[in-house]
Amino acid sequence: MIALCLSAVLAWAGPAPAFTVWLPPQTLTATDSKAPVVAVAPDGTTVIAWSRVSGATSVVEAVRRRPGQRYGPPVTLGSDASNPRVGMDAAGNATVAWEEQDVGVRAARLPAATGFEAASTVVPGGAGVELAVGAGGTAVVLAPVGGVLQAAVRPGASGAFAAAAPISAGAVGDPDVAVGPDGHAVAAWVEGERVRANERPAGGSFAAAGTLRSPDDDAFTVDEPAAAIGGDGRAVVVWTQDLESDATGSYIATSFEPGAWNSAASPPSRAAELVTAPDGTIVGAWARDAFLEVAELPAGAELFTNNGVSASTPATAARPAVAVGADGTTVAAWAGGTAVHAARRAAGTNVLFTANLAAGAGAGDPSVGGDDQGNATAAWLSPGRRITVASFDNAAPVLSAVSVPASARAGGPAVGMSAAAFDRIGPVTLRWTFGDGASATGGAVAHAFGAGGAFDVTVVAADAADNRAGAVRRVTVAPAAKPPPRPPQVARVAARVQLRWRVRGKRIKLERMRLTRMPAGAEAELRCKGKRCPIRRTRIFTPGKRGAIDVVKPLDIDQRRFRAGQRLDLRISAPGHVGQVLRFNLERGEEPKALPRCMPIGAASIRRSC
Repeated sequence: MIALCLSAVLAWAGPAPAFTVWLPPQTLTATDSKAPVVAVAPDGTTVIAWSRVSGATSVVEAVRRRPGQRYGPPVTLGSDASNPRVGMDAAGNATVAWEEQDVGVRAARLPAATGFEAASTVVPGGAGVELAVGAGGTAVVLAPVGGVLQAAVRPGASGAFAAAAPISAGAVGDPDVAVGPDGHAVAAWVEGERVRANERPAGGSFAAAGTLRSPDDDAFTVDEPAAAIGGDGRAVVVWTQDLESDATGSYIATSFEPGAWNSAASPPSRAAELVTAPDGTIVGAWARDAFLEVAELPAGAELFTNNGVSASTPATAARPAVAVGADGTTVAAWAGGTAVHAARRAAGTNVLFTANLAAGAGAGDPSVGGDDQGNATAAWLSPGRRITVASFDNAAPVLSAVSVPASARAGGPAVGMSAAAFDRIGPVTLRWTFGDGASATGGAVAHAFGAGGAFDVTVVAADAADNRAGAVRRVTVAPAAKPPPRPPQVARVAARVQLRWRVRGKRIKLERMRLTRMPAGAEAELRCKGKRCPIRRTRIFTPGKRGAIDVVKPLDIDQRRFRAGQRLDLRISAPGHVGQVLRFNLERGEEPKALPRCMPIGAASIRRSC
């Protein structure tokens, strides 16, 4: 016999540490929505379904969020529809089942890689639907028809449901169903004042129903059975039982092999929910007084152990929602008072960190799911009957494709660096530090190092919950390149030249040409070129006592008179200096203008630049 044993209780009474904070909630619908249901695949793919009043009818809608993406737009699955259920296999293929007025229970498959397939009627005339999908893809839909419980089975991840068949004899209520990874299933329900169950072996059919609890001399009522398939292949069913003494007892029954059931009573508690962890451990959650309790039934064990207890919250008799991610993290949510609460327990611990997800009149009906990284998603009705969803981001982003050059040069051009990051839950920010006090943000950055040395470049990916992943790359920065040697400074003649001309038509008279500020050893030459030049040979002038050269004074009157079309070159040279040249092209009616030219050191030719 197996009982729910409430031993080794630990309570969390202090504030939750920062890493237990849920991300800000997001509203998915307007008003007049009804209880959402959540399913999460190991890779984080999330599907949420709900019903909503739309005009004069009620519709069932669903959304999907793929890992790292936002929720897509709601997809309408049925009209005159209500009470959706959703399940997900290990590959991320979802199945949604719901009720349609005057039709029965319909279901649609949402493959991981595509959109919803066409819906089909799986239990004609059915109402009060329940759905379970195993990790391998086997799906079971339960719904009473005329009071008799019908089951429709889809034996794999794809294909159609087989025709529904009855698995009970009389009028039933509170059905529940669970499916193991291999397709082994168990259905449980209340029939009269009895809890009954029916198993389907993997690849087989549901057998004759067995009675788990019957009336005895102590009058009672039974309700709300919950079912699970353990890793050891046994089916487990838990239900509540009101005794004549007004106490509420929780009972559990297990089948070690089909048809062989054992049952026993436990201390008082309220309606429980069961799920199966990836390692085969069955996890149960239930409300007791002002606390939520979570306990485990390991494979082969006969007692629920490793109990964890939440912080004190207003509890209700409503069954909590519970999910176990593929990493063993347990997340539960429940409505208490006018608030929705959530509790999270890391794998291998029995401490529950409690948080309030929503508050206000009308807040309730939570549902949860978890992935293989310990991330969780909860959906609930917020005040105003709006579907609201929030995520617990437990895992750091995945940082990849980090590209940082191994070397650079100080004072050189900026070097490019890049990295990529992915987070299942939300956006990621990439922050860079370059080891020299500078920083940058983004997937692709560039940085110029100002000094040589070895610098550790660090890139950190942070998600919305400030989970972080980082990488460090060392960059060896060579010293700045030495500038090329400057060419030696070349002395240049830069004499001051004072000029005065008198121009009358084509006749041009040089009246003043005085040179000052010349280096030592300087001399000047005046050359004329053209027809009838008054200076027929080069005239050389040297400085006088005051270091100036008066070019005009030594010339006679005729040598000062020039004509349009002639050219004068004034060359001023000095030892070790680039020579200064002024060229005058004489034109009719215009005062001559000096065109600067030069002579390289030791050269006699004139150039435009030296």
